[in-house]
Amino acid sequence: GAGAGSGSAAVAPGDTAPLHHDPTAAVADNLNYNGHPLQKYPVYWGGILGLKNDRTRVHMHFVSGSTDVARGALPSHLDEASILLISQRMRLEPTQLDGVSRKMLQEAEHAVLVAIPTGGSEMESIHNQQVLMHSFINYLGGKQAAGIVNVTAPGAPSPTFVIHIFPPCDFSKTMMLQCAPEVSAAMLDTPHLLIVIATC
Repeated sequence: GAGAGSGSAAVAPGDTAPLHHDPTAAVADNLNYNGHPLQKYPVYWGGILGLKNDRTRVHMHFVSGSTDVARGALPSHLDEASILLISQRMRLEPTQLDGVSRKMLQEAEHAVLVAIPTGGSEMESIHNQQVLMHSFINYLGGKQAAGIVNVTAPGAPSPTFVIHIFPPCDFSKTMMLQCAPEVSAAMLDTPHLLIVIATC
């Protein structure tokens, strides 16, 4: 692990940052993302994303913001697969989105990642892609909402981070253009979720 003081350093595109946690780190991605512009950004987290009764395995590529925020918010259980369960929804309304945008103006108060499906075999990868499309992207898009995960640090009296999970929408496309313009066009044809983690 990095020493104190170096954890919030920005991860430059192309750097091979160590995974925060991914029990399948050694498993190759089978969805032909080789050569995809997103591969320039390091995979920072891998695990299970859950919504209602559906589960899919994803890799999250770190795009911008603070690695300290990402490390503090994302689960790390080294003895089993990490699971991130979406428990609430946030309407994609201007007042809600303005709050997220304001956090994103503060480098140390947010982190932006892009989640794409993965799997240990081609069949599993294709299945996870289908689940991501139907049970996450289409569901959240149909509700005009982002998924929300509130994270409370150990010993804290109230939530310390909010993880916003956006389906492709006008807001996510704008954020992609701002944070990673060189991959924004390629993401239009790539099933994905935009992850914005903000401090409370």
